[in-house]
Amino acid sequence: MRKLFCLSLLVPALLLALSASAAEPAAGAKGSIKGKVVGADGKPAAGVPVRLMHKGDRKAETKPDAEARKQRKAKGAAPAEKNNSVAETTADASGEFAFSGVAPGKYVVAARMKGVGGGREQVTVTGDGTANATIKLKAQAAKGKGKGKAAKPAA
Repeated sequence: MRKLFCLSLLVPALLLALSASAAEPAAGAKGSIKGKVVGADGKPAAGVPVRLMHKGDRKAETKPDAEARKQRKAKGAAPAEKNNSVAETTADASGEFAFSGVAPGKYVVAARMKGVGGGREQVTVTGDGTANATIKLKAQAAKGKGKGKAAKPAA
């Protein structure tokens, strides 16, 4: 009789525990991000490198950091590690890309190609879901000497 009473308490407790764990995603659930890179004209951009970064990793450079960078450059030292990517991939021939096994959280997906331009989009990955991103590349401003100056005509 005592065993039957214990069993009658144990079965509902087990059923309750199983139903609660089935309703919640697994603690280690990982999601994914799928997207497309398009040029300024809206056409797919093939072969563009795409980086996935935690939101907030790209912080504004403070003046002391800029000074330290200048000193390293003057001494000929290698630049400090800049790559804070979680993952990297390349857009396929259709401009599409994907990241799988991404932990839940807020991310920035950035695409950039020299001579073409760059773009970024913020996404949020929840549980085992899929976040979508469309990155439209924008032309980059010219850098270097002569920026903003008109070219001199040949004599």
